[in-house]
Amino acid sequence: MTECLLKLCAHRAVEGMQCKAPALRQSDYCRHHARVHRPTAILPAYVFAGETASDIRLALLHTIDDLASGQLSPKLGGQILFELDKRIRALKSNSASDSASALGAQHP
Repeated sequence: MTECLLKLCAHRAVEGMQCKAPALRQSDYCRHHARVHRPTAILPAYVFAGETASDIRLALLHTIDDLASGQLSPKLGGQILFELDKRIRALKSNSASDSASALGAQHP
């Protein structure tokens, strides 16, 4: 009997059955289960720093520095910059509506 030279996927179902698909090169899992067992990205702490304009500005600077130095992948850096941009827009929108409501309250 010949020995199987393929490395099988290491994923085990809830029932304990092992996946029968061949593992990818440089991985313990098949192409389907490699996505399930992929490590999640760890976001830098400055992303969660705060909601003021200066906090968001500082997070932008850190993100750009980390992208330039190669500490952040371009994909993750782009996602962080997109989220920070949404925060800036929300902050501008809130401050504009607050200004309008303050003006309306002063002049009936």
